Amino acid sequence: MKESVMDVKVTGAGVQESKPVSEKENVEKVEKVDLGPTFDPNIFTHPGGHPKQWVIIRDTGQPHEKKQPFVSLNGYAYQFQKNVPIQLPTPVLNMMRNCVYTKTERDEDTGEESTRNIPRFSIEALPNAPNGTN
Repeated sequence: MKESVMDVKVTGAGVQESKPVSEKENVEKVEKVDLGPTFDPNIFTHPGGHPKQWVIIRDTGQPHEKKQPFVSLNGYAYQFQKNVPIQLPTPVLNMMRNCVYTKTERDEDTGEESTRNIPRFSIEALPNAPNGTN
């Protein structure tokens, strides 16, 4: 995770400006201030800042499916209703697209086992926000 550091101009009364300080400025001292982690679009540390997409999670009628699925990514939980337009951060959608059930089947004639991955969610991307939403 990237860390941000900013030079802060400090006077006798405390911090006066919190902007990068040039070497030419006449200040009493310059301190490095740790601003903590910065936003990185490739790492999901919180939902803020990530682009969101409108989608509908369709009910596929599978017996193991829940009507209101629960997913969580890095401690941020999402529970939603199926067949209703919702807006989710892109990293959450990417995670949901990678969720699968692995089904193992045995061929009755040969006895060979075969496995296949079945997507856990049927995701329909919406090109625009649905009517009545912002």
